[in-house]
Amino acid sequence: MSHRAYFRWSGFVGLILSILFSGVNAQVGPSKYPFLSSIQALPSLELITENSPSEGYIFLSAFNLGVSAEESHLLIIDNKGEVIQSKSLPFVAIDFHVQPDGTLSYFDSKKATYTILDSALNEIRDLPIGTYPFDNHELIVLPGGGYLFIGEDNYQDDLSKYADTGATDALVLGKVILEYDAQGNKIFQWRTRDHIPLTEATIQNLNNTTVNPYHFNSIEIDHDSNLIISARNLDQVFKIHRKTGEFMWRLGGKKNDFTLIGDSVFFSWQHCSRILPNGDLILFDNGTNNVVPFSRACEYSLDTVAKTATLVRQFRHTPDLLGRLMGSVQHLPNDNMLIG
Repeated sequence: MSHRAYFRWSGFVGLILSILFSGVNAQVGPSKYPFLSSIQALPSLELITENSPSEGYIFLSAFNLGVSAEESHLLIIDNKGEVIQSKSLPFVAIDFHVQPDGTLSYFDSKKATYTILDSALNEIRDLPIGTYPFDNHELIVLPGGGYLFIGEDNYQDDLSKYADTGATDALVLGKVILEYDAQGNKIFQWRTRDHIPLTEATIQNLNNTTVNPYHFNSIEIDHDSNLIISARNLDQVFKIHRKTGEFMWRLGGKKNDFTLIGDSVFFSWQHCSRILPNGDLILFDNGTNNVVPFSRACEYSLDTVAKTATLVRQFRHTPDLLGRLMGSVQHLPNDNMLIG
């Protein structure tokens, strides 16, 4: 495999979220993403290594988070680090990527909803906010115009039943998986409060007045149309049935179903769990809970009958890099991996 181009950002948090290839999606290419004339205050980009990387543009959001002047830049760049298209926004925009129908989307932190864009980065529409607010981690636009996403299900709970000094009116940051059809009808709902006890969180102090036991950060539709969810604060990836909502398997965490083969430690605080064409699972392992923390991308072969998870390969930078938060991995058509 050839080495992917290696970029380093300064001044902004840079999160690579998606890439498209001319051989995969005919809508991608310079003719579809012309230059904008009003590129302002873009973060600097340094190209460190370039050794025959895969063709295609890289889609990412660079943003300032938690500072007085929050802003972000939606960027489409090539393998040389040249900006092909950009859009500067006076708020934090997260999860910028290409949808299966060729449109683009990002989470608008100011409106607290997802915005759909055309190929020239013009806004088409904002998705309506329903009973459960949008989480900012994942949106999948489905064939026919429906959409699947992670929502927020925050509620008050008495944590004294879990911890001696637990607050009787603590705020629990729960999650919900929702699917709507093109007409805005809710056709699937799955809530953490109905399926996962708070005590399964791996690093949470249940004596706090606010607890975040789940923190979902990706949804993947498996080859059988059922759903694979990454739950960072459970240190777990799990699969649920799209009709019944029942667990089909759970990998990692306190309720792990699998024996790990070829690796000494399970992933922790992982992101971006995806299924390859051959059925293998890839994810970005933040590695935050390792004795000596380091991050990597991993590929596992899952035997769901024998309940084994075999590490097929890992992508670990030399020297080690640590991304305590966020991160991504994407399998490319030539078998390269794009890692953010």
